[in-house]
This record gives sequence, structure tokens and C-alpha cells, in this order.
Amino acid sequence: MPFEPAYAVQAHITHKLSIDGEMPQEYSFEPHDQLAAVFVYFSDCILNDLQPAPSGQEGLIDVQIICALSESIQTGKFISLENIKSPPHRPNPDLTIALPPLTQQPELIRVADPAGKS
Repeated sequence: MPFEPAYAVQAHITHKLSIDGEMPQEYSFEPHDQLAAVFVYFSDCILNDLQPAPSGQEGLIDVQIICALSESIQTGKFISLENIKSPPHRPNPDLTIALPPLTQQPELIRVADPAGKS
């Protein structure tokens, strides 16, 4: 089941998990600004000429796993992941950047509403 909302800057994120039709268990996560942390991290990589983690190789591995999952669903067979090479560096908890949630929505600056509404 999905996270509701998937990305939050002001609210708690909840996740409901149901396995084999059992009654869903609900998990709640404290609010934080996870997108701001991503922006800060990648900006720091650019400013300090650092290679970000996860790398493009990590993204390729994600795509390979998703393709294997899709093939398994379509065929009903086990798909080996033996040919997928693990990247040399994997993301870890040391990369965590905790930022507090926004207290109010930021105002848009010199941009049009993407939906064309005022």
C-alpha cells in the first residue's frame, strides 16, 4: 500500500502494510522536509565537486531489478539477479540530512502556476 502522502514537507507520512490479506498495520513517520535534504545534498556535491550517492550505476541497478520484477510477474517464474553487479559504494545512514518540516508553504517567486491558475 502507498505512503500517504508520498512526499511531505508539512505533514506526517503514514504507510499501511497488509500481507496476505491480513489487517493492515499502520506506520507513521514524523514530519520532515525530505526534498530539501536532497536539494542540499546535491547542491553540496556540485559546489564541492563530489560524486553523489546514489550514482547512476545505482539507478541502473534499480531499473534492472524493476525489469526483473516485471518479468517475474508476467511469467510467474523466479528471475535471477546474479548478473546485477553491486555498486562499490552504497547509500548508508551516514548520508542522512534531517531538516525540520516547513511551518508554512513557501511563496512562488517569479514563476507561473504550472496548472495555469492564479
